[in-house]
Amino acid sequence: MESLWILIPLSLVIAIVIGAAFWWAVSGGQMDDLDSPGQRILIDDDRPPTSSR
Repeated sequence: MESLWILIPLSLVIAIVIGAAFWWAVSGGQMDDLDSPGQRILIDDDRPPTSSR
């Protein structure tokens, strides 16, 4: 029973940290475009890369 005095605040702190990390990832734009990275590997591009000189 006494361990609940440690576990409940600890779980609340962990939940707040996870929520803050999720909010930071969403506001940072990491979840804006979820489709194109998966489709980019499927695009067949046989052209050699062009130099920008």
